[in-house]
Amino acid sequence: MPVIDSILARNAKEATAFAPRSSPRLCVVACDDAALTVQLDAALGLKPGEVTMIRIPAGSGALAEELLQRAVAKALYVEGCDEVLLLTHSSCTLYGLRTEQLIEAIARAGVARSAVPFDLRELVGAGRDPRQAVMDSANALRRCVFLPSNLLVHVAHLDEATGTLQLVEHGASVKVEHAPSSSESIQGYQAGPAQPLESTIPAS
Repeated sequence: MPVIDSILARNAKEATAFAPRSSPRLCVVACDDAALTVQLDAALGLKPGEVTMIRIPAGSGALAEELLQRAVAKALYVEGCDEVLLLTHSSCTLYGLRTEQLIEAIARAGVARSAVPFDLRELVGAGRDPRQAVMDSANALRRCVFLPSNLLVHVAHLDEATGTLQLVEHGASVKVEHAPSSSESIQGYQAGPAQPLESTIPAS
C-alpha cells in the first residue's frame, strides 16, 4: 500500500485543529534528514508555531545561496522573523555519502546517469563538509542586499547522541558589510497584485 494511503488513514482517525497562528521571531534552517522530524522540535523545546522552520539538505549548506536567501526573506517579510539559526546535526546523511552510493541508487530507480546534467554529488549537495558549508551560508545571508543589514544570523550544531545544542557562532559577534545595492530600476519589473491571490487549496 502506498505510504500516502497510510497517512490519510491515520489523519482520518487522529486529525485535530492546529494551534492558533503566532508571531515567530526565529527562523530555524535545519537539515531535511528524516531523523530530525519531530525530534528536532523536542530537542529545542519548541512549541507549535514558535519558530518558522526551513528544512533543506544539510541545513542550507547543500543548495545554491539564492534559494536560502529567498526562503529566509519569506520568513522575515511574511512571517515576521528577525533572527535566523542555521543548524547542523551530528548524523547528517551527507557527511559520508559516496558517489558510488548515488550511482547505485539512481540505477535502481531506472534513471540513466546521463540524465543528471552535473556532478552527481551536487544533485543532493554532497561532497562538502556540512559544517563549513553552513558557515558559508551564514555569511551569504549576512551579505545579502535584500535582507536587513542588522539581521542576526546564528550557527549551531546539534549532537543527536545527547540532544545538546552547541552554539558555534552568535550572530551579534559577526559583522559583514553589505555590497552596495544599485539604485537603478529593475529591468522588466512589474508590481504584483494589490489584492491577495485566491487560494487554490480546497475549502474544508
